[in-house]
Amino acid sequence: MIHNIAAVRAFGRWRRIIGCTLACVVLVSLAGGDIRPDNLTFQFDTIVAEKRFDFLTWTLPAIAREAAQTISSPQDYLSPDERSKVVKEFFELLGSAIDLQTTINNAYSDPNISDPIQVTEQTAMHLSDTRDDLAVTVSLAEDILQEQIASVLIREGFGVLGRIVPPVTFQITELPDLIVVSPRDRIELLMTAHLSPGLAVHEHVELERRVDDQLDEVSLVLPIAGLSSFPAMVQETTDLLHVFEIAAHEWVHLYLATRPLGLQYDSSPELRTMNETTANIVGKAIGFVVIKHYYPDLSQQLDLRNSNSSLGSNSAAMFDFHGEMRETRVHVEALLASGSISKAETYMEKRRWVFVNNGYRIRKLNQAYFAFHGAYADKPGAAGKDTVGPTVMEFWQLSPSVKEFLEEMSRVTSLFQLQSMVASRPH
Repeated sequence: MIHNIAAVRAFGRWRRIIGCTLACVVLVSLAGGDIRPDNLTFQFDTIVAEKRFDFLTWTLPAIAREAAQTISSPQDYLSPDERSKVVKEFFELLGSAIDLQTTINNAYSDPNISDPIQVTEQTAMHLSDTRDDLAVTVSLAEDILQEQIASVLIREGFGVLGRIVPPVTFQITELPDLIVVSPRDRIELLMTAHLSPGLAVHEHVELERRVDDQLDEVSLVLPIAGLSSFPAMVQETTDLLHVFEIAAHEWVHLYLATRPLGLQYDSSPELRTMNETTANIVGKAIGFVVIKHYYPDLSQQLDLRNSNSSLGSNSAAMFDFHGEMRETRVHVEALLASGSISKAETYMEKRRWVFVNNGYRIRKLNQAYFAFHGAYADKPGAAGKDTVGPTVMEFWQLSPSVKEFLEEMSRVTSLFQLQSMVASRPH
């Protein structure tokens, strides 16, 4: 297994550097976002221009760091146990940094603290030192994580002569937020733009207000967990399983990018849902195997998570987030279809408080929320009655392996084709 990974890296080092460079050129050409020659999009681009995430500024240092990682490869000299230890220590340190940042953020939002700069001075210094320590170890941890995912993908049958194409490459970093725009009279993803990370909540609110007022649409700024740039971006979190799931999810998008399903990502809401649901399914499947294989001591946490999920679906005493969200969308769509836009928006606000009171801190629940989250349909919820996600799930359940599922899904170009594929499988 270690021999295969070494082959992956030896073969792919210069190709990855070249690939990163080419990806940079592509990103520069696409940095403008959803550019279409219509007045609505022009207005949107104008409103968000100053807040847009600068892909070029992020990508150039990321490429340099990726090149350095692929050339040096210090993890090649570590045993499997030593690699796992490095990863665990990195995430412990990352957890400390996240806790320190949370302490600082809470101080700035506390009305009882008149001078948050003075109150958080020592904490800020400690955070700076912790970030310096993270900068020393992050590249090694990322390379180890990438190789562990690549090894599992090879064992699942994706390798060709011990190589994975596209390579698994990502960086754990602060991610941009995403502003999503939908019409008021229906749930539809009209436009999106990535925003600079670190913007305050009041800046999000003001940006949404400007978009809503000037375009007469509804918008929402949302956090994202990953981004399929090259290298991919993965959010900072101490949940190791979640990191593997996100990284594998973004790898699936790169895998699909040159295949029919990925090439038609934006051609229809159905195909976008197929893309995201497929990536969710494969990401979770691969992430689970990586944890089981490389971090067996974390298996109890996996079992506990699965047990809690099962309990939530069978216990009336627990709040069923997915079921309640599905019910909300179904009712909202019925109101919008009847032309009752104001009633739909009033209803969504009432439902938002139901979620908030049950521990789900949703800042705004509107048409844009459903337009974005409805595409991730491997579970019931924001997709409502949409049949695309359940059809993808059914095909997954009828597939003998992760590899066959992803290969077959990569060729899909319509819901009818997918439904025919499901019908042809033995049930």
